[in-house]
Amino acid sequence: MRRSREQTANTRETIVAAAARRFRSRGIDATGVADLMAEAGLTHGGFYTHFRSKDELVAEVCGRALAGMAASMEAAANRPGAGEPLERLLGRYLSRTHRDNPGEGCPLPTLGPEMRRQSDEARAAFTAGLESTLALLARLLPGETDTARRRRSLGLLALMTGALALSRAVADPRLSDEMLAAARAAAKELTDAGTAEPPPA
Repeated sequence: MRRSREQTANTRETIVAAAARRFRSRGIDATGVADLMAEAGLTHGGFYTHFRSKDELVAEVCGRALAGMAASMEAAANRPGAGEPLERLLGRYLSRTHRDNPGEGCPLPTLGPEMRRQSDEARAAFTAGLESTLALLARLLPGETDTARRRRSLGLLALMTGALALSRAVADPRLSDEMLAAARAAAKELTDAGTAEPPPA
């Protein structure tokens, strides 16, 4: 019985891992259950032993992907090396390596555009993960008040994810590299802006 439970848990993890990769590289709506299970090396019918629906899987993948991203960003910020923690984080995020590996990278620019069409459960998981990421950035940013740091974190995350998404979308490699470099410079300006309160929206 214990072995059976372990096998079930391992199979579920295999499905979640395959879905996380495929959703980021191909898209949620473009991924069918049959294709997903084939990538995981499992039969189509076995899916419903582990999940009631694709919506349930999407919610779990979103929650885990965002939690994993926040942990990865915190690790990048805390890694020993030259520069401030936020500078290290931005250098890794706005990099060619991250740009060229969407299946393993940040889920925000890959999954974000599809979330408005997903279930309430999936959107709630995505939103909770987004808030955790904003809280991490706010801790690393300058600002005299929580409100100032919150506004900066919102602006910085929008800059990061937007630049990464556009750098992947364009056909010109030079333009893509320029976009990442410009985003790093703009992010540095934002993070070096001192403690002045940004203007309200």
